[in-house]
Amino acid sequence: MLYLSYHFLIDLNFIIWVLLSYSYYKPHKLFEDDTADL
Repeated sequence: MLYLSYHFLIDLNFIIWVLLSYSYYKPHKLFEDDTADL
């Protein structure tokens, strides 16, 4: 039981990290591409 909850927390942490990094890097990269054009 403890192992399952620990594994679930790790998965949840990973999913949140992926979503945060994706939502941060996507507009950031678009912004960099726009400035590179100028």
